[in-house]
Amino acid sequence: MNLTATRRAQALESLENLGLDGLLITAPENRRYLSGFTGSSGWLFLSRDLVALVTDGRYWAQAESQCPDVELVHFRSNEDLRLSRRLAAWLAEKEWSGALGFEGEDLTVAAFRQAREDLQEGQGTVKAMEPVTGLVESIRQTKSPDEIEAVRRAAQVADEAWKAALPVFQEGVTEADFCAELEYRMARCGARKPSFDTIVASGPNGAYPHAGVTDRPIQPGELVTVDFGALVDGYCS
Repeated sequence: MNLTATRRAQALESLENLGLDGLLITAPENRRYLSGFTGSSGWLFLSRDLVALVTDGRYWAQAESQCPDVELVHFRSNEDLRLSRRLAAWLAEKEWSGALGFEGEDLTVAAFRQAREDLQEGQGTVKAMEPVTGLVESIRQTKSPDEIEAVRRAAQVADEAWKAALPVFQEGVTEADFCAELEYRMARCGARKPSFDTIVASGPNGAYPHAGVTDRPIQPGELVTVDFGALVDGYCS
């Protein structure tokens, strides 16, 4: 059993303790954790007998490469590109029926209502939809050695990027210019992207709790607040 399959087994064990038969994963970070898929669109369905990723044709090659042990459910020609409707049709084909848990903190009210209409009403086979909170996150709290190493690499990338960007950190340089340099250095050192919006707040801007960046030049002798992080292999510094 590979790593993502082991994680899915843990999630299903927790799900059964809640009296639910299936789990719908919509949060991107949890979808990646349980399947390996890094695309920006897709729903992951889990049950004891089935595991499937519903996504559109843009991500088909990517999904085949990243999650070979997951059944891929694609849209048919001229089919309504709605994840919940395609999932409902697939569940009916598989003759799956049961109570479905979903990520209540991720699925919007509008998306939930649409999913409920597609999955429960009409031809839907889902008997009930119940929100679950923190189920996957509780599993993610325990890090594997590979995950710990990824966090270490992310911290190392951030540290190396800071050192490389420091020569640009001078009087007269704007907040925006130094931010661009720092993010460029993170990318060059191996970051996929910043782990959050970089803050470079000089002088009075440092009083803002979550300042962004402006075109304000850094003045002589003033304090500058810099807050940044690197994302490496899905983990933040």
